[in-house]
Amino acid sequence: MLKSSMKNIKYLYLFLAFLIVQSITWYGINKYVNNKIENLKKQEVKTIQIQYNAILKTFENLANTVFNGYINKPNLIESIENGDRDKLYKQLSSKYKFLKSLDFKQIHFHTKDNISFLRMHKPKKFGDDLTNFRYSIKYVNETQKPIKGLEMGRVVPGFRFVYPLFSNKNKKHIGSEKTSFSVAAFSKSLKELYGVRTNFIINKELVQQEVFKVSSKNYFQSIESDHYMTLKQSIDPKIFKNLKNLDKLYKNGLKNKIEPMLKRNKIFSITTKINGFNKIITFLPVTDIKKNHIGYFVVYRNSDNLRSLEDEIKNKFIIAFFIVLGFFFVLFREVRHKDSLENEIYEKTNKLQKTTIILKEQTTELEEINKTLEDRIKIEVEKNAKQERELFQQSKQAALGDMIGNIAHQWRQPLSAISTSASGMQLTYQMNALEKEDFIDYTNAIIKNAQYLSDTIDDFRDFIKCEKKLTKFDINKSIESSLAIVNSSINNHNLNVQTKFTDNIIVNNYDNELQQSIINIFNNAKDALKENISNAEDRIIFIESHKENNKAIITIKDTANGIPKNIIEKIFEPYFTTKHQSQGTGLGLYMTQQIIVDSMKGNLNVKNVTFEYNNKTYNGAQFSIILDLYKEKG
Repeated sequence: MLKSSMKNIKYLYLFLAFLIVQSITWYGINKYVNNKIENLKKQEVKTIQIQYNAILKTFENLANTVFNGYINKPNLIESIENGDRDKLYKQLSSKYKFLKSLDFKQIHFHTKDNISFLRMHKPKKFGDDLTNFRYSIKYVNETQKPIKGLEMGRVVPGFRFVYPLFSNKNKKHIGSEKTSFSVAAFSKSLKELYGVRTNFIINKELVQQEVFKVSSKNYFQSIESDHYMTLKQSIDPKIFKNLKNLDKLYKNGLKNKIEPMLKRNKIFSITTKINGFNKIITFLPVTDIKKNHIGYFVVYRNSDNLRSLEDEIKNKFIIAFFIVLGFFFVLFREVRHKDSLENEIYEKTNKLQKTTIILKEQTTELEEINKTLEDRIKIEVEKNAKQERELFQQSKQAALGDMIGNIAHQWRQPLSAISTSASGMQLTYQMNALEKEDFIDYTNAIIKNAQYLSDTIDDFRDFIKCEKKLTKFDINKSIESSLAIVNSSINNHNLNVQTKFTDNIIVNNYDNELQQSIINIFNNAKDALKENISNAEDRIIFIESHKENNKAIITIKDTANGIPKNIIEKIFEPYFTTKHQSQGTGLGLYMTQQIIVDSMKGNLNVKNVTFEYNNKTYNGAQFSIILDLYKEKG
């Protein structure tokens, strides 16, 4: 029943491992895809920035050409100096019509006092003071230097290029000229040159402060953000046609996603789907002529790369699923085959043990019948010595049982690694995909883990040697060897083992028996921690070594709340245990005392202690092993 339950647990662990590996694989694919999407967005950001700057540079070059080729001419300058508005209008009228076909919005002349002299688009409107409304005009007339950039108007914003004007006669400053392009012209250029659709959103507070109320009809609430207004003339007709669908998309979560990014006033891109098409939406921040942030150009572009990436994701998920499934199917078959072999060995071993017991019982009966009375008396005399040997053997067998468990735990991971490498190599070979480098990697992994198994066997073989020979050895190395043997038990029970050694503590004694004693005390502490301490962080064992008065002293203490006062004097008695009969023999500490005191001629003490560790107070039992130091002769 127990064996069947363990088998079921093993298969459950295998299934959980399958789920974990599958989850890790899918996480890796998702991370790969997300990285590619981020790279696409970064590339889009760079592209939009370059395209925006290119069109802006085109407008600047066009404005410079118009100013130098049409405006800054002696006959026009003379008309301005003479205040002849009608003549200036006639001189530029035909040229202005041509320039309007190139998306020029305005050509506007001003006096050096910022008074409007001539608007080519509204020649009858002049004489108004622009000082408080046009920063660009005021700046140029004050500094006599040109300025360029996007500027908010009382009706709509525009890209303005303002130049100072100087007299033909004495080169004195006489006023300024402004050439401007509409935001709609900018959006149109982006669409015609690069195939993208745009709209321009402006800070709502700025619109409310700067725009005439009568002109507020040129704006409507932005679908992208409640804090921005959309300029009607800037929005692409196709975007305007899909406005309801876009508004629904933004309200369903997209608006909350972009709101924090809008506050940063930096360019960014997002990806989404609109009417079944994959889109990259880029928000390009725009500053005005005074370098203040006023809004964003929102650029919508179809992305075939995103659509290809969706197909790639599906294919990778399917391939990864079947690869992992195939691997675990092979592993499942190997585990089942191993279980079958273990069951067969288990049944034959039980049968052999039963036969051995029957033979021993029959042999004992025959010997007792044939023995004389004198032999029986000798048996009684030797009985006490025999019991001592049996107790020692039982203790050794119990320790061997623990060690076999430790071997099983410490072999599990390398055996799994060997199985994984072999299965991977087999699968790759079957798929005709086994390369020389892969073969070397698989075999190296198998050799490395096989060497680990061999090293583990050497550690346990050295421990179970029955040699009883006085040798010189460093007790610190004995402690480290003991901890290596119980390492898997430390990990399995979440124990925190803290060591503190004094260098070069040499004794002339029985190394193997000291290791057995340390392991017995460790196991006693482990069982106490497992039973009394539920919090894994508080399961701590401290092992220290030091010299004192020509003695080598090893102390082992735990945080398991100590040994009850009514039994602390009995723990070294044979067969005394606080555990259930199925969990302990009561021989471990008894044999430890026999080894340390009788065999190694040392002392073994135990007491309850209270101490602090990491600013926390603990109670526990402390065992002290005291041995004579080795003394050099001479």
